[in-house]
Amino acid sequence: MQHAGDALTVPPFDKAAWEGEVRRLSAAFRKYPEVYFASVVLQVQSANERMVNSEGTAITSPSNSARLVIEAQTRADDGMDLLRVETFQAPSAAGLPNETELADKIEKMATDLNALRKAAVAEPYDGPAL
Repeated sequence: MQHAGDALTVPPFDKAAWEGEVRRLSAAFRKYPEVYFASVVLQVQSANERMVNSEGTAITSPSNSARLVIEAQTRADDGMDLLRVETFQAPSAAGLPNETELADKIEKMATDLNALRKAAVAEPYDGPAL
């Protein structure tokens, strides 16, 4: 038995426009000197996944996905590395948040990291746990 899903249709993707957006988003971290590492990575994929078993059954499933990962790191005065990661996923790049929303998320990440740098270190807890 063989089953094939709908034919794979690759959604439109403007590579040049996304390259510019990823560069601008990544550059936004330059405003925050306390962030010593930052990356913005976009992965766009279209694939036909095929599963075949020993009985001769074959299933073909098309899939599209777009994932944008934003990562930023800083270090507290005591040497502890602090990390924030935001991940967005959609069936196509068109379904990802727009540049303004992503820039706002970057600002929030940097603000959160700065607050974490200044936060008091929690005392260790020695007691019962459920």
